[in-house]
This record gives sequence, C-alpha cells and structure tokens, in this order.
Amino acid sequence: MNNKSINKYFPIFILPTLIAFSLFFLLPFVMGIGLSFTKFTTVTNAKFVGLGNYIKAFTFDNDFVHALLFTSLFTAVSIVTVNVFAFSLAILLTKEI
Repeated sequence: MNNKSINKYFPIFILPTLIAFSLFFLLPFVMGIGLSFTKFTTVTNAKFVGLGNYIKAFTFDNDFVHALLFTSLFTAVSIVTVNVFAFSLAILLTKEI
C-alpha cells in the first residue's frame, strides 16, 4: 500500500474513533463544565450561579480542599511509584542475566 492510498482512506478509519470520542468523552465533559456553573435541585430546575459554586467550594468547604490536596498528592505519588517500578522492571528484563 502506498502513501497516497493511506492518505485517501485515513478519514474513513479515523471517523468512528472521533465519533466515539466526541459522544462518550467530549460531550459529557462539556455538559459537566456547564452544570458546574448552575445550582439545581432537579434536572429541569437549574439556576445559573456563575463561579459561585467554585467560590463556595474553595473558601467555605474545608473538606473539599482537603480532599483535593489528598487526591493530588495520591495521584503524584502513584504516578511516580508506578513509573519507577515499570522502568526498573524494563531495565531488569532487557539486561542479560
């Protein structure tokens, strides 16, 4: 297969992935961002509050700030630990015994 035929059929092969990515990641992500700027009790009764939810979360809710810091620390430690272990294992497996 030459380069011209790859370029010709590339959009056909990438289209299903782009559709799935848009439907199952981008659309819910954008809707979640939009909902974060509202206060609602039911789905039909939403009221736009702007940055009020964020201001309330970061200034008045100590549990949120603690959870955010703990999650950030846990994520950083997990990523470093897993990558160091994986890199060490890769070096160990590629060396001659």
